[in-house]
Amino acid sequence: MVLLLLAGRASEAQTTCATQHTDSGAFICYPNPSENGGDSLVPAIFHLSAQGNAADGRKIAGYKVLIDNRVIYEKKLMVPIQKLSIETNFKSPFDSGSHTLQVVIPGIGSAEVNKLQFYPSANASFCEPFSRTDPRMCSPSPVGGSFQWSLPEAPPGASTPDVFDRYSAYIKLYGLNLKKVEADVAEAMAVDAQGNLYIASHAFADVDLRKYGPNGSLLYASLIRSCGDGFLSVAGLAIDSTGRAWIAGNTTACLSTTPNAILSHLSHVGQARGFVMLVDTTKSTSMAPLYVTYLADVDNRIAAIRVDSEGNAYITGTTESLEFPHDSSLKIREGSAQLGPRRSGFVAALNPTGSGLLWSTILPDAQLTALALDDAGNVYVTGRVSSQKSSSGAGSAAQPGKKTCGAEGKLTMECGDVLVAELSDRGRRLSYAASFGGRAEEQGQTISATGQGAWIFVTGDTDSPDFPTSSAENDRHQEGLQSFAVALQPCRSGAQYSRLLTEVSSNTAPAMALTPALDAFTSAFSGGIAGYQRGITGRKPFVPVQLAPECPSTKP
Repeated sequence: MVLLLLAGRASEAQTTCATQHTDSGAFICYPNPSENGGDSLVPAIFHLSAQGNAADGRKIAGYKVLIDNRVIYEKKLMVPIQKLSIETNFKSPFDSGSHTLQVVIPGIGSAEVNKLQFYPSANASFCEPFSRTDPRMCSPSPVGGSFQWSLPEAPPGASTPDVFDRYSAYIKLYGLNLKKVEADVAEAMAVDAQGNLYIASHAFADVDLRKYGPNGSLLYASLIRSCGDGFLSVAGLAIDSTGRAWIAGNTTACLSTTPNAILSHLSHVGQARGFVMLVDTTKSTSMAPLYVTYLADVDNRIAAIRVDSEGNAYITGTTESLEFPHDSSLKIREGSAQLGPRRSGFVAALNPTGSGLLWSTILPDAQLTALALDDAGNVYVTGRVSSQKSSSGAGSAAQPGKKTCGAEGKLTMECGDVLVAELSDRGRRLSYAASFGGRAEEQGQTISATGQGAWIFVTGDTDSPDFPTSSAENDRHQEGLQSFAVALQPCRSGAQYSRLLTEVSSNTAPAMALTPALDAFTSAFSGGIAGYQRGITGRKPFVPVQLAPECPSTKP
């Protein structure tokens, strides 16, 4: 990132942290009172210089920043890397007292510094594109050239790549385009049919939305202000054909909702709740959202959003409240254990004005992370459901006599399989639900569907050493999390095809923490995934899809 930093130790740490710490683990270079006593006094809006290094064969997929065990920032990287330099500005929820700052990198390690004394920030003199205090203080990030959303044509006589090779190539292209506008740190992105790139992220407790034209020019930029301090994260971004942008996320801050919102204010200030807002990007002067609404005044976290041709917004996520508003409850399978206390996935549809829910459905024993729509209004979801498999009937030494799964010997209910399900009839009917995976932990992260839902494409993460693949040549399981891609045809052949998205050669893309859904690449995948079935049809499936209930015989 291009940063204009406060002078002194912060700028020095930025240039030395990566070279100062080369061992595997997590390290904080600034502020760090144990290394420099002057670092104990820090402004409430401060710069963090930290370093994370993964051991050989492992990758960093994300990190969290905490103050006194309170998460102030959480980031999942678009492209997992082995060495991560954190040079970003943050806002402390405290401006007095003694506090502990911590950086946590899952699977790699954590670092903390103690006895930090925060004081109120007057006029911050730094600017950073995705964590800024005032948009007038900042200039947009420089652009590294025009976007290229199409792959080069194959030379004459070259063999046609199968769907997975083609998708891997698009993942690589996706990362390269984001880096051109330094948007690889963005939390959500989408591409419209004209090749415009939309990126959304948070700036402290505010929402930052930008739109870039195909040539890399900045067409729209808006900072949507919160009305109070807190933590905010953007969970999803959806674009319609006219350039309107729907943003979904979660916040502990106060948002200025619009008249006739589904929920205008929260009774529990400081607890994370889901929100949806609609912004018109077709006019550079149109900064105020068309609508802003909270989803519910009970526990809920939105994970993804999609929009249909009529402007109805579909969202999915997870709740631990039995009072989450819903019309229907669809149980995925009988006798399954819950993933957590009263945890349920939800799918809800908002009307075009954000003034009401068209319908809402909960799925007990499910953690939903993404959804897709077909032309008939059916909704397809993916995520995680508790595993029904076990690798040891006798249990582990720590859990004798109990079914366990995975190398760490977790209880079976603590491990998850990938879930894929279809909801129809305005969320009142579960057309089918399928689950699959290895003996440890996996979860679907993105999902796309063909126009009639005959083909489903899912990507996600797995740490199962036996996650099934449909090609022996692709059976390269590594230690730790790996990304996978699966193509399913649930109601035709009942078959699925799978491969690991692993960095096995210079011709394949690296594993992704957040792989893009195909329908987020409108211009790149103009024909939908129906046009990329070559190389799949006729291939032997690696395992039949286990469906409950069975697909109707009339399914196309």
